[in-house]
Amino acid sequence: MKFIDALTIIKIKSFKNKNFPLQFSGVLDGGHLSNFSCARSQEFTEYKQYVQGNDTRFIDWKVYARKDKLFIKRHLQEKALKRNFIIDASGSMAFKSGASSGSKWEYAARLFMAFACHTLIKNDPSSLFCLSQSNDEKTGFSNRLNQLIVFDDLLSKIIPQGVSLPPARLKDYLRTLDNNSAIVFFSDLMLDYAHFDEVIKLITAKKIKATVFHIIDRQEKELSWRGQVSVKDMETFQEMSLSGETIRREYKKEFDKWLGYCRESFSVKKIPYFCCYSDMPLEKAIEKYILS
Repeated sequence: MKFIDALTIIKIKSFKNKNFPLQFSGVLDGGHLSNFSCARSQEFTEYKQYVQGNDTRFIDWKVYARKDKLFIKRHLQEKALKRNFIIDASGSMAFKSGASSGSKWEYAARLFMAFACHTLIKNDPSSLFCLSQSNDEKTGFSNRLNQLIVFDDLLSKIIPQGVSLPPARLKDYLRTLDNNSAIVFFSDLMLDYAHFDEVIKLITAKKIKATVFHIIDRQEKELSWRGQVSVKDMETFQEMSLSGETIRREYKKEFDKWLGYCRESFSVKKIPYFCCYSDMPLEKAIEKYILS
């Protein structure tokens, strides 16, 4: 597969042995529904010997009195949470600077595949939607690990182009989701303020769990331009000539303002938001999200 290899899958599978799944799923859905949970209202399935860190509320004290060992009750959830992964497939995601090994699109695809792998290992059904004004491709749901092949095949044929996250298409997609769903965005959020606010409203109107991964190329934050430069909009293809020294300072000021606006907007709506740069090693990026 293009966007995930066997070694990465093996590493993610090994997270089970490090008490990692609970932390990892918490990043994606705030501890929302999974196949197994210690929820009192659900069907009892089995006992599990208590280890440090387990919820003490579910210790069976009657078993302890008989065996002098601590056990907790495990319960089967009625439904597994559906993970709806959405990747921004717009033209701006194709940007790649000299400092990065790949484009923002390639980085987002690899990061998504790592999270999707973990989700499927937990047996939770997942789907992928690649969205822009020029792309509207999606998969069905599956909880089998070979869903990774379906995801990889779709990502491999997508050419990032068009405008980011068109509200009409996003609204139509969100309308199809039920309440037992979570959405996970991977996007560079290259939107004007009005468009950005509209996307926020669409996400929150559905009242389901959402997480946003903001993918940025480091060179986008602070321009290295010198002298007279010509730039082209990767979504509209409009060209303009600029003086590098004149705009560098103002650009950085506006970029930092925009980043702050993104961060604050998601924070106010209590939507988990993670900003990462496309030159960050994948494992460190995932670790950063977990620790956050």
